[in-house]
Amino acid sequence: KKTLVVHDGTNAGGTPLMREEGNSGSQVSSVKFATSGTDAIAIDGSQRVGIGTGLPNANLDISGSSPTLRVVGTSSTPSKLTLSSAGITAWDFVCNESANSALTFNKDGNTKFTIDTNGNAVVGSTTANGSDACTLNSDGEFRGAGFYFSNNIGSPMSSDGIRRATTNTMVFDT
Repeated sequence: KKTLVVHDGTNAGGTPLMREEGNSGSQVSSVKFATSGTDAIAIDGSQRVGIGTGLPNANLDISGSSPTLRVVGTSSTPSKLTLSSAGITAWDFVCNESANSALTFNKDGNTKFTIDTNGNAVVGSTTANGSDACTLNSDGEFRGAGFYFSNNIGSPMSSDGIRRATTNTMVFDT
């Protein structure tokens, strides 16, 4: 086994900053970067990257007491995470700044599901309670294709629906 070790320069026996490890041949099996004597980043021979682990078990393996993956856009283009396989169309999870930071789930570039900043879950549109959408509002109300169901006591949401008018009374609004 061959090992190349890079030290911090304070002394030859100090804590390694980088190690390149390989077998008896010339092939490198892993590259590891350390802080305080602990592997911080590792790239193994299968091109898997470990952050917080020297032995990654996935293409990207993040390990720690509170691991966090953060994606921050630096332009007006929304930040997104794309999941795709060869021959399979992609799903995007998008933090859409142009839509008040709504989280949208897109398939082939078309919005299929949205969670808006009020906590409303919207299917088929990007706008809660739209005529073309099914919406589960954060207060428990539901609206689908212009018809609503409301468990909240009070006035109707629109002209067509079912709502609770008083504690023991349901009303059909038409």
